[in-house]
Amino acid sequence: MQKCAKFDFDAGSTPESSASGSDERQHQPSPQLPPAQSNAVVIDIGLAVDNRNVTDGERLQLLENEWVAPQGFQWPHTMRMDHGQPRRKYLGPQHFTGQYSCFRYSMTKQRVFCAPCVLFAADSAGGVKLNRLVKSPLQKFSHLSGNDGYLTTHLQNTFHEDCARRARAFCQMMRGRAGDVAQQLDTAAAVQRQQNRRALERIIQAIEFHGRLGLPLRGHRDYGELPLPDANGGIDYTQGNMRATLQLMMACNDEALKQHLATTGRNATYISPASQNQLIEAVAVVIRQHIVTDINAAKYFTIMADETTDFSRQEQLSVCLRYVKNFTIFERFLCFELAPDLTASGLAAQLLNILDAAGFNKDHLVGQGYDGAAAMSGQQNGVQKHIIDHCPAAIYVHCASHVLNLCLAKASDIQQVRAAITTMHELAVFYCESNKRLLNLQQFIDRKCPDSSRTRLKKHCTTRWVEKQDAVLVFRELYPAVAASLDDISVWAGDTGSKAVSYIKAMDSGFLVAMEILQPVLEVGHI
Repeated sequence: MQKCAKFDFDAGSTPESSASGSDERQHQPSPQLPPAQSNAVVIDIGLAVDNRNVTDGERLQLLENEWVAPQGFQWPHTMRMDHGQPRRKYLGPQHFTGQYSCFRYSMTKQRVFCAPCVLFAADSAGGVKLNRLVKSPLQKFSHLSGNDGYLTTHLQNTFHEDCARRARAFCQMMRGRAGDVAQQLDTAAAVQRQQNRRALERIIQAIEFHGRLGLPLRGHRDYGELPLPDANGGIDYTQGNMRATLQLMMACNDEALKQHLATTGRNATYISPASQNQLIEAVAVVIRQHIVTDINAAKYFTIMADETTDFSRQEQLSVCLRYVKNFTIFERFLCFELAPDLTASGLAAQLLNILDAAGFNKDHLVGQGYDGAAAMSGQQNGVQKHIIDHCPAAIYVHCASHVLNLCLAKASDIQQVRAAITTMHELAVFYCESNKRLLNLQQFIDRKCPDSSRTRLKKHCTTRWVEKQDAVLVFRELYPAVAASLDDISVWAGDTGSKAVSYIKAMDSGFLVAMEILQPVLEVGHI
């Protein structure tokens, strides 16, 4: 896999120290000063490294005049071992033209520098000190161009792109092509805004990715500066899914995100838990705006609501809207809201306020759907009565799913059906509580039900009867294996064997009839 672009920094050793203990050795030509020419650069790039107090005219010459080797110049080279044979890798004129035209050769340092970075780069980028081609020269010529060459990698660094942009603006200003100061500031601000938007778009995409997959964003150590991935694409998986995903995006050469996290201040990264929550809320606002626009275009709609106690012991009111568009029924979740007043009048007032705040026309509310509780469905003082007082066209309909659930629950009052459901659920728990029992069941599944892809029984849902259909289907499919497994376990010592015997007795003819009846009934009622 091609290596990702990275910050390519070097400590900048001397030629003598770098030659010792290495397969690469540098050849140093004797110092040669260029002959006096009318268009010659008046200052050496190496002197600009030592002294930043260069004039604007000298900066302009260093930036605009490509370096040309003087007559008789001896090109330096590096000795490199290639398949056991020493080979010379030369620095050449092709390394100072085209895409490499920003590089300059220093006659005093006798090595290569990047002119824009020498003149405009800060002392460090992303907390890492800048050295090679900036503070110290490039001293190895073994691999300069290509995908991961020294020069090519330097051009891909975000801090170099920033310095090149500053250099172009400086040259335009010096040549009188940039306009007034206000125009330059507006242009720079527009560029910065575009960069910030690209980085923010990447962060929002990462949040959306986790939201669509139902993955948590944060871990136990989600804090501090996000480190850039190393040369091997190393990712820190201990700080949560969100931060690991951002590191993966940077490791895959997402330059917009990499530049943002490498150059921005620690208080403006937009990846903290507080920023993540604000972005999630902003995404929710946009989604709600699309829902409102869609429903207002469809004109007529129905409201559905229910309240329940969440994990923190707070009453939550969930609100959904139902409408028809292009002859297709759509059902959209609108919001969760705390319900401080659980009276019928309080809930009705809260629902009407939600519709007003979202921007719906309440005259187009033509239906209500709640459960059958008296506080919701009461004809004299229920929520539906208070809503009708404000929206006369909003006809109340008892929620069809709730009605179906009540019908199935009522039908389960038959003794044989209740006993069959209880036995199937207890058997699922019986096998799940012990790995030894589960392994025994799986062995008999392989023997008795070789065509089945199931490996265990499924527990029954305690709230929605229509969800029991999957559990009944699995049990019916694996019944031969369950019966054989219980026969085998019944001879085990202790409570396990005794329970297996009781389950065998419970699966009598009445159980089998109830199981066969449950399957088609729940299959028809499953939504």
